[in-house]
Amino acid sequence: MTPRPQSRRVVCVTGMHRSGTSLVARVVNLLGVDLGAERHRMAPSDANRRGHWEPRPIVALNDDLLRTLGGSWREPPALADGWERDARLDGHRAHARRVVTRVFGDGPGPVGWKDPRMSLLLPFWRTVTPVWRTIVVVRDPDEVVASLQARDGLSPEHAARLWLRYTTAAWRADPDRRLLSYEDFFDDSDAAVDRLAAGLELPTADHVTRARIAEFFDPRLRTHLRPRADAGERLRLARGLYDILRSSPATQADLVVDAVHLGMLDSERLAEAHHRARVARRTAHRLRTRLPVRLALRLTETARPVIRLALAVRGRRERRDHSGTGQAREA
Repeated sequence: MTPRPQSRRVVCVTGMHRSGTSLVARVVNLLGVDLGAERHRMAPSDANRRGHWEPRPIVALNDDLLRTLGGSWREPPALADGWERDARLDGHRAHARRVVTRVFGDGPGPVGWKDPRMSLLLPFWRTVTPVWRTIVVVRDPDEVVASLQARDGLSPEHAARLWLRYTTAAWRADPDRRLLSYEDFFDDSDAAVDRLAAGLELPTADHVTRARIAEFFDPRLRTHLRPRADAGERLRLARGLYDILRSSPATQADLVVDAVHLGMLDSERLAEAHHRARVARRTAHRLRTRLPVRLALRLTETARPVIRLALAVRGRRERRDHSGTGQAREA
């Protein structure tokens, strides 16, 4: 389905949960990108006291999309290339257009929004509105895993798998993406702000804008978190991919990301196939052991009057035959 032509530029901030996407979204906003009416934004929480900077209607719609596709943000569905054209999503597409108009109006922009779920769902949104550019935010997977352990109680293995899924999906969804590391802001915040402005073709931040960014961004907020337990092979893979994304040319990173993505997709399909096989075996066992008993009981209850009638008829026949035999003997 071809999206309606629009003149304004749409920017999306993507990346794994707990990776600094809220920080980047606010900086993008201060550089001149409209994040929509404040009444639509998610309120700050204990997990993010400086604000999430994401629109509630879009987050809610993304959760609905993931449910329709058979998953959630914690358990992303295995999505093969081209999934966004699924006819089941047509209703969501119409709703998404209404949501974008309600949140952003018809102004010239640039406009944008942040939601980590966009890492998985960007192909769908491209069928709704022309997304001009994405900012992919990455963070040390050890810190993300530890943060998800503390906030959501996820196991290290689960959190590492999510880091890989979200990061590879966000990278593959936009060949023209701009990559930014959460750590970049702590190494040199001015340089990180300049990279953002250049990547979005926005004016370089003046001293007033930099002062507002500095007021929002507090380097003391960073804590060097580490997982409480080893996450095994997936965390080691995430660490290696993180280093490659930050240090290698995009063409080399593309090859590694594609390989990791396909490997994750195959493993999840295999896991899903194993799960379905287990369910099928349990169902078959129940059918073999329970259904015959229930069926027999039900048939017995239904056939009881017929059985009584048959026994009565057989009794009469036997008595008649016996009577006939006796009469023959007397004759």
